Formats: sequence, C-alpha cells, structure tokens
Amino acid sequence: ALSRTHLITPHLLDQPPYDLKEAGKMLKMGEDIRLVVSYGSGSLTDLCKYYAALAGIPHLAVGSAPSTDSYLSPKAVLRADGCLREFSAKPPEIFVYDNEAAAKAPRKIFAAGFGEMMGKLVALFDWNLAFSLRNEPYCENAANLIQTAVADCFACGDGLIKGNREAADKLGAALIKCGLCAQLLGSERAVSGGARQMGRALQILLE
Repeated sequence: ALSRTHLITPHLLDQPPYDLKEAGKMLKMGEDIRLVVSYGSGSLTDLCKYYAALAGIPHLAVGSAPSTDSYLSPKAVLRADGCLREFSAKPPEIFVYDNEAAAKAPRKIFAAGFGEMMGKLVALFDWNLAFSLRNEPYCENAANLIQTAVADCFACGDGLIKGNREAADKLGAALIKCGLCAQLLGSERAVSGGARQMGRALQILLE
C-alpha cells in the first residue's frame, strides 16, 4: 500500500543478534527516508527502534513472534564489541502484532515467551523489594497489569503445549502489555530481572 505513493527501500537482514554497526549501514541508505517499517522478531524491532532514534524518523513496527516484551520498550539490545548491550532507543509510534504469523512460530519461540513471562515474577519481587528497602519509584498499576498478564500465561500454559491458537494469542497479548508498562515507566525495571535468563534456559532445554 505504501509503494503506491512512496518510494520503498527494502533492507533484508540475516539472523539475530544484530550488530550496532548495522544501524550505521542503515543510516547510509539515504537522507530522505521519512519512515521505517519493520517486520519481524523483537531483535529486528530493537535494531529498527535504535535506527529510528538515530535518524529522527517515525517507526511503524509489525511484530511476528511471541518471544519477547521488547517491541514497545524504550531500550534496544544489540551486539557491540562482541557483547550484547542495552541501548536507549525510541518505541515505535505505531505497533501492529501479526497474530497469524506468531501462531505459526516454532515451539522454542513460545518457550522463550512463556519463560520471559514467568521471569516477570522475579522482576516484580526485585522491584517491590527495592521499593520497600530503598524507596525506589514504584507504580502499583503497572505491577498489577504485569501480574494479570502473568496469570493469563499460567492459565494458557497447557494450551501452548497443545498448539492452541487462543493460548498463542494470550501469550502475545501478555508480552505486549509488559512492553507497554516498560514504555510508560520509561524503564525496564519492572519487567527485566531474571526474565531473559529464564527464557533462554527454556529454549536450551527444548533444543
């Protein structure tokens, strides 16, 4: 639809993780780029969020994998100097979730997303403890929304194993809710903690 009225410059990427230098290559594609449209996983969206922030242009992101809550967060995880590092980025102005594509994801992708959601319990405990001991800023509404999302995932765990479409949609919605909390808070404090480590551990077990 965009190609009817605009010049489209496609940019295909290899498998993640993506290097920080890739954003530099994208910046050299042209100075008259007015919109970046990304389609893919959280890793690809992270790269495009960072690129959009550097280029100062709006970003329309389409997510296609229920594996992460990072689609809407203000951070991007990219490889730099051989290590994965977190960088400040800009959440997409428009986000669309492709339920059809996400429902067809490999089993290990669902395991990663489910593991990340279970890790929210650790993150919430860390956050609440920091609030109690050090009076760290705390948002009860955000914490409640994350807890509700985790409860939804607990309820659909059996459905994910059986390949139930409704369960897949609920997992995607739960991840998006957590990413929205991170965006509204301006920090991933409420949703990080041990989440990523748990997701990766489940992937390794399944493989």
